[in-house]
Amino acid sequence: MVQSKNKLWVNLLSNKYSGGSNFLHDNAHPNNSPSWSSIIRAKNILKNGYTWRARSGTSSFWFSNWSPHGLLSTLVPIIYIHDLHHSVRDVFSNIGQHTHALYTNLPPNIENYINNTQLNFNASIEDAFIWSHNKNGAYSTKSGYTWLLSLSKSDCLVMDLEVESSEKVQISCLFGVS
Repeated sequence: MVQSKNKLWVNLLSNKYSGGSNFLHDNAHPNNSPSWSSIIRAKNILKNGYTWRARSGTSSFWFSNWSPHGLLSTLVPIIYIHDLHHSVRDVFSNIGQHTHALYTNLPPNIENYINNTQLNFNASIEDAFIWSHNKNGAYSTKSGYTWLLSLSKSDCLVMDLEVESSEKVQISCLFGVS
């Protein structure tokens, strides 16, 4: 559903249950169907396998989930009006300290991340979330299963905490955690 947004079944489910919002950030709701609830539970486990890939860099710097820190707009008390419409490319194209392109003050850890990250852009390809555990960036059941098996027990325990207690046993058994 992350990489196949133009397919009919993806559009139907997304519009019905998430209003077309970003699937990786959608949460379960009590009125969802059992099928959609299962999809959301699986997504909550698998979403850590996706990463944002800069391509054109046209994603919003503040309102797109392009960094591992989430939406940057939620990490600052105010965004200066001059910075509101910056794209990722606008900020990372700045020579030297990338954050010098901004009037808005960022938390020090975010500022360090941005200033120490280099991105390459290609204007002809859209920014996208990719599955980082497959060479071509596309999710497959095989690559998802292989990635899940490769997780350490501590990773599995962390994921168990995100799921309801009745399902924790099922997921723990899948990963061999007791």
